[in-house]
Amino acid sequence: MTAKLGYEKYRIALNRRGAVESLVLQEDPYLMNWS
Repeated sequence: MTAKLGYEKYRIALNRRGAVESLVLQEDPYLMNWS
């Protein structure tokens, strides 16, 4: 799986959880992806 595909799936998961998490992901994508 490519990094881009994994990132997109991660964004979708956060979008399902709520707008707050989605905004945080946009602010710090690498931090959220590895935390």
